[in-house]
Amino acid sequence: TITVSIGQPIQAAGLKPDQINQQVEHWIEQEMTQLEQR
Repeated sequence: TITVSIGQPIQAAGLKPDQINQQVEHWIEQEMTQLEQR
């Protein structure tokens, strides 16, 4: 089984690349935790 998860758009305006990456990594970690509980 393959599960695909799509989150809310990231508001990247005015953010540096490392700040965007940090937000994305945080979302991925949260999403992985939720997917593991299924």
